[in-house]
Amino acid sequence: MKKNNYLPLAFILLMLFAACEKDNIYEPLPASSELKTSKTDKAKHTGFDQWGYNWNAHHFRGYLMNAWFGDEMYPDAPWYKKEPPFDGNVEAYQEAHPEVLEYPFWIYGDMEVVMHWNETSISKNGVYNENILDSDAWITFHYSQGENENRWSQFQKFVAAKKNDEKVIYVWDDNGNPVYGEWFSQEGELLGLYYLWADRILIQVVNTGNLPNGFLPTYKGPLGQGIGKYK
Repeated sequence: MKKNNYLPLAFILLMLFAACEKDNIYEPLPASSELKTSKTDKAKHTGFDQWGYNWNAHHFRGYLMNAWFGDEMYPDAPWYKKEPPFDGNVEAYQEAHPEVLEYPFWIYGDMEVVMHWNETSISKNGVYNENILDSDAWITFHYSQGENENRWSQFQKFVAAKKNDEKVIYVWDDNGNPVYGEWFSQEGELLGLYYLWADRILIQVVNTGNLPNGFLPTYKGPLGQGIGKYK
């Protein structure tokens, strides 16, 4: 992915927690982790790579750690394309690779995530679209962790804002960056939540189980739940 001013999936994964309305949808990664390519001059990634990305299908499934490792936005990061991929055993992996203790996202342990997005949001070659305002771009995050009665999940759905939409920020981080607020139309109608992304509206949050402290509450925005509906 080329560098730009937009948040990489990896950063969103650090800050956002998401999961689908259904539990236990996580399937194991394909037995073959070999990266497949098409037989054209402009080869595109198809199938899942060893970290869990299928850029061609606009899909990721696997561990949060591997979402960071496999994200191509910042190739200079110390964890870029780290091998072997995280296998879910936190203690064994950090013992074999103690450098991970320095990674800011390592605190999330064996958290799982499923992500979907459309071509307008991120291309089949893994390039973030720099201009999604007024488009049909959408992206969803589906997080889960724990087992049986301790399993929790959160699902979040974002759609692209319009150029004339306005955001009101209520929470900033320690560096003065906006974190949380609300989006309004030019006419003053509430559209949804502002959460970290400068050009996307959070329109749905679905929680199941006992979530850790600090998570967003369940939310149903006035735009409805259709993906890409806000145009």
